[in-house]
Amino acid sequence: MINCTKINIKEGSTGDNVKEVQKYLKYLGLYEGKIDGNCGKLTVNSIKQLQKQENIVQDGNFGPITCKNSGINGKDISDSNITLDIGTWLDMVKRYDKYVATNKKEPQISYIDVNNKYQYITNVKYKEIKRRYDEYLSKN
Repeated sequence: MINCTKINIKEGSTGDNVKEVQKYLKYLGLYEGKIDGNCGKLTVNSIKQLQKQENIVQDGNFGPITCKNSGINGKDISDSNITLDIGTWLDMVKRYDKYVATNKKEPQISYIDVNNKYQYITNVKYKEIKRRYDEYLSKN
């Protein structure tokens, strides 16, 4: 997880945070370069594309404002119109149940895909979807 209050990636920056930003930009389809931890022109241009999408100043620096607006630490998609295929849903239910069994409490959020930490839904939304899903199964 990136600390958005202390982040300041600009051309010439290096390190793990740069790698994380590059991975996220690649996930968004904005970056086609190597995940090498070096912030060069390609990374800067990708940051500018992200900033343009988020309607913030396009300076190519991944600082606190860009970080907070980017969703790099995960984005709650509870209120979106995203639909889940049945395989993804069943995997999510299995992970949820395993978490509850292991930790003896419910998680606050549920990641849609175990390999994608950028999208999640809240526990409230999970329960709502699960209720509708169980209701659907009982009728069919």
